[in-house]
Amino acid sequence: MAFSFMLLWILLTWHQLETHLCFAQCTSETFSICYVDIANMTSNGESRLRNAFTTRKQVSVNKMIVRNSASGPFLHRFNNLLDSVVYHNYREAIFHLPNGSTITEITVWRAPAMRAFVAGSNAHLKVLSIAHCSLARIPITLPQLTTLKSLSIGDCKLTSFKLDMVLANQMLTTLNMCCNEIRQLVRESPQPHSLKILPNLEYFILYKNKLTQLDLSYFESYPNLTNIDISNNQITTVRTSSPVRLSVVHLNLMQNQLTTFNITGCIMPNITSLLLTGNPLTVIPPVFDNYPNMHLVMSWNTLICETLLPLKEQILSSKLKIQSVHASQCTSGHFYLSLKKMQECCGQSL
Repeated sequence: MAFSFMLLWILLTWHQLETHLCFAQCTSETFSICYVDIANMTSNGESRLRNAFTTRKQVSVNKMIVRNSASGPFLHRFNNLLDSVVYHNYREAIFHLPNGSTITEITVWRAPAMRAFVAGSNAHLKVLSIAHCSLARIPITLPQLTTLKSLSIGDCKLTSFKLDMVLANQMLTTLNMCCNEIRQLVRESPQPHSLKILPNLEYFILYKNKLTQLDLSYFESYPNLTNIDISNNQITTVRTSSPVRLSVVHLNLMQNQLTTFNITGCIMPNITSLLLTGNPLTVIPPVFDNYPNMHLVMSWNTLICETLLPLKEQILSSKLKIQSVHASQCTSGHFYLSLKKMQECCGQSL
């Protein structure tokens, strides 16, 4: 029977603390890592790796030759030795996490062929990170991962994000969907009394996607969300379709296409940081009256002197930071313009 072989670079972390002297299994080693050049799982690779795990807390394999898969069967055989696994290159179309696995962290740095992640029943995995893959949607077996706290799917092919796909993962604190092709955030339209939420989510990262509009009411489903990063998208407008109160502290909308910024109807009592750098805004949003402790950064926006006149106090206290002013007499190259420099640009009236 012909075998299919796969080569990958994999870092396996041993969760046990015991160490023994078994240097013959390691091509080289450091204080905590045993380096194995090639592990052929069709011959003596398994015994070699098991011996290597008694040498150091971490085992790094440059090339692994496997009979069927480098995920499911392999992870099952080594389940009692592994706490976390890092795949530098994963070459299969499907990643299988076997039923009952006790691994707590899985990282896949590069998996261009991966189109699916399939998980069995699991009450141990806390961190799942997949990058440079071909996933086009959130894996449908995520509800199996009942203790998952951090989910990252970056540089893949996601086109939308649906709340329902992660609703079962109630322990999530971090969602990182950066560098995909997401064009819409989808929240089902529940009645107010049946609002679906992720109660523990604190960080939501949508950096470098293809969103064109942002409705802040969407984030009502995340009552403890404090950090939102939607920078480097194509957003032209920010609005609030229905009244909402958010716990957000840091809101990053840098490098979008914003021409208007209207947060009427959105209450953010905890917000201290709003980043609007790199947008074609020509006026400063009226945020300081409602949020006097906010720090607003608007570098590389096309601002004229007249818009700054009412905001001398905020400029002086560094609550408003800008980098350039549209004025013929201004030649500043400072990272942030001081009040003195802006007076030189705009005249002493500022």
